[in-house]
Amino acid sequence: RTGFGRGLFSEWRDDRDFVLNNADYAGATVLVAGPNFGTGSSREHAVWALMDYGFKAVVWKARTISSKRRDTAGVVWLESTRLQGVSQ
Repeated sequence: RTGFGRGLFSEWRDDRDFVLNNADYAGATVLVAGPNFGTGSSREHAVWALMDYGFKAVVWKARTISSKRRDTAGVVWLESTRLQGVSQ
């Protein structure tokens, strides 16, 4: 389950303006993502990549929450009104 962090967001990593290439965010442990981040990806490799990169938590607004995600350890569910301004 290690080594997956190298491939995290690999298609965007060459873009100098990609947020994770900004030195201000080096070592960040919380990822604030856009709406429905991670939908369509049920592969464990995606989670392993986030963890291997160093993220401890991901905050995003989801339209629906599957029972599988609801039971995920380490996830905090917030109402969308509480997320306003987090990424600003």
